[in-house]
Amino acid sequence: MTITNRLRHSVTHHRATVWRTLVRLCSSLAACVGKNIRPFVQTLALLSASCFSFVPFATAQKAPALQFQEGAVNGVLIEKGGHRLSVYGWQDDDVSNIDRVLLAHGRRDVLWKVTPLIDAGAKATAPNRERFGLEAPSEFWKNFRAARFHDYAQQTTKIAGRSVPIDEWVNEGDSITWHDLNFVVLETPGFTRGSVTYVTDLEGK
Repeated sequence: MTITNRLRHSVTHHRATVWRTLVRLCSSLAACVGKNIRPFVQTLALLSASCFSFVPFATAQKAPALQFQEGAVNGVLIEKGGHRLSVYGWQDDDVSNIDRVLLAHGRRDVLWKVTPLIDAGAKATAPNRERFGLEAPSEFWKNFRAARFHDYAQQTTKIAGRSVPIDEWVNEGDSITWHDLNFVVLETPGFTRGSVTYVTDLEGK
């Protein structure tokens, strides 16, 4: 076994072990409702951090650069081969060089950060289950005055004021390829019922 293969095996084994532990802890969390779960959360945070550690190994391509932007709405920026992709959006003086943006959901209190990227030419991807609120918000607001009294399935009224042009709609299990970088879509309802998470691998991390 070559050194590179040994390192790959070590990374895979380490990540699998930590993820199994996280799954067990998440199962325990359900039993902690109503109890003091602060020690549990602290432990989970430490394990999450260790899960994203990695052993670097030889690669033929330059590793993608990852940036995190903290604010009222957090943002992630990935740079690879002169191209840039953002999750949630990115604030900068010039966003015209961001060519792809991934939306995790369609609430308007987040969309203000992503719409400038789309307006500047970035191609947008969004969850298919959020399609109505992004594609036809005018229909929602036209009926809202009367429908709000009988909208028993309503989870949020934070629907966009105008439609947002989306180039690709994704569902659970879909894969997105961006400049040889692959993202897997996971449905993670919570913030909205149609929320998703995009999972990718940056040098084993």
